[in-house]
Order: sequence, then C-alpha cells, then structure tokens
Amino acid sequence: MRKIIVLMVMFSIIFVACSGENEKDLMNSAKTKIQDQLYAEALVDFEKIVNDFPETDEAGLAFLEMAKLYQGRAIKTLSEKESYIKAVEYYQVVSNEYSHIEEAPGALFMSGFLLANEIHDLDNAKLAYESFLSKYPEHELAPSAQSELDNLGLTPEEILERAVAQPK
Repeated sequence: MRKIIVLMVMFSIIFVACSGENEKDLMNSAKTKIQDQLYAEALVDFEKIVNDFPETDEAGLAFLEMAKLYQGRAIKTLSEKESYIKAVEYYQVVSNEYSHIEEAPGALFMSGFLLANEIHDLDNAKLAYESFLSKYPEHELAPSAQSELDNLGLTPEEILERAVAQPK
C-alpha cells in the first residue's frame, strides 16, 4: 500500500511538472500573439515569464519585448508619455538586471533615446548615454550615443547649424 501511495505521489508530481508551460512555450505564444496583433494578451505571457522564470534569459527578453510594445504604443489604454515611461522602465531592467544578454546594450541606448527624444528628461538621458559609453565604448551604437549626447537638448535646426559650421 505504501508503495502505491509513493508511486501515485510521484506520478502526480511528474504530471503537474509536465503540464505547466515553460518560458520558451510562453515566449513562442507571446510572439504569435504579437503577429496576430493581440498585444495585451502577449503582455500577459511576457509578464508570466518575468514573474515565473525571473532568472532565465527569456525573462530578460520578455522585458525587452514588453519595452518594444510600450515604445510602439501598442497598449492603447496608456497615454503616449505613460507608454514611453513604461518602455524606459523595462529597457532599464534589461540593461541593469540582464546585462549579460546580447540585447542589453541596445536596451540601454533605447532608454537614453526615449528619455531624450520622447520624454524630454535630458538629465536622465545624459546619464543613460554616459552609462552606455562607459559600459560599451566599442559597441556599434557608441558613435550614435556620443552624437546623441553631444546634441542633447538641441533643436534639429541647431544640430544642422552645428554640423554645417564644423570643418571637414
């Protein structure tokens, strides 16, 4: 009788473990929902990944995908500014907590870009660009980060005037 109970418990554990979705399944599900323009439903899958599997690289990628959705203003219940603020928040999570993933430098750059060009928080944009250049001086986006930093707060006209005035 005792062996039967032990076997039943083991089968129950295996059944429960196998029936749950893993982070890769959830990621695939979320990406399919994005293709079908079911953005709010995709967010639910991404949030499940970051909550249930926070130590995985997929969690970092889920934060990145959520940032992209908010940057693209896919969630219509938020104002433009709220959406950009949420995007920056998630890009910074990727940069700070998942710095080992390949997408982390781009996430840090995008946080600076949104802070400067959409939210108009120049002080924090400057910090983001300086952090980017400090952490990733050889990255392909480093020249763009330096250019953004050099032109921070300038109007397009001022940037053009500066470019024309510089000798080549």
